[in-house]
Amino acid sequence: MTAEAGDGRRTNAQSLITLGSACLHGLRREDIPGLGAISALAEHLPDSSSDAALEQAAAEHYRVFGMNVFPYAGAFLDDSRLLGGHPAEEALVFYAQAGFVPATSAEGPDHLGHELMFAAQLVLDEADDLLGRFLQYHLLAWILPLHLAVRRQDSPFYTALTAAGVQQAARCLAKFAPQRPEPDYRFSAPPPDLLQNPETRLKDIAALLLTPVHSGIFLSRENIGDLGRLSRVPRGFGDRVQLLGNLLRAAAEYEALDGVIDLLKDQVSGWIGDYAAWEAHPQLGPGARFWKARAGSTLQLLEDMQAAVR
Repeated sequence: MTAEAGDGRRTNAQSLITLGSACLHGLRREDIPGLGAISALAEHLPDSSSDAALEQAAAEHYRVFGMNVFPYAGAFLDDSRLLGGHPAEEALVFYAQAGFVPATSAEGPDHLGHELMFAAQLVLDEADDLLGRFLQYHLLAWILPLHLAVRRQDSPFYTALTAAGVQQAARCLAKFAPQRPEPDYRFSAPPPDLLQNPETRLKDIAALLLTPVHSGIFLSRENIGDLGRLSRVPRGFGDRVQLLGNLLRAAAEYEALDGVIDLLKDQVSGWIGDYAAWEAHPQLGPGARFWKARAGSTLQLLEDMQAAVR
């Protein structure tokens, strides 16, 4: 390996490490210089000398990744919506092949921060075959919908951070593990055809909508709250499934279900458009097409549901 090639690997690996650390820990004072070196992030960084600004940044990290968008592969790829399932096990299998030990056990192995740092180690170790398999069949299978979910949380820094993660992962695949066969992302059974089941209830519809690998979208607590405010329908309390289920039931009781479905259709259509923008990307296109198809099925479900209640 030439010195120039080695410098390129170190530069790419350091970017992945910097991004991974920010995903795990938020904006720490000691990480701000490294984040500032990434041009897309520099304008969103707080004053590192201000304790108040750093406290606000910590609160924003918790709001985005602690309360709204869960940065775990399992949150997007597991049809049970539970963390620690098969995506976490898959991550551990990859890690074992390279002797990688996550820097902290406080977060699950499939946390985006750990996965970016693992990719960095593979880049440095020149483990390009394993890097290619990990990126194609695991990380790039879920990082795009994660970014699109974060973009919907009104957080400029974390939107830019996850966008940089998407771009850096794709760049490493293109640079260090090119010319691989296109992956097949049919890693989940098709979503259930709920409207054909006479036992289906609105809570079942809510559960499907909140299972990204089935619905193709991610709705956070704040997104559900926005649906309630826009429709003027109460959503009650509880976890996301309870919130959305309550919202759908209340909408049916108040004869507002048609309007809520319209709002949901607008959400899903937005996701479909976002995926379409990535379909031609050499590294991200396969995943974008998979997620777009799932969102398209959800849009059809909502249209059929709306026709049934009109």
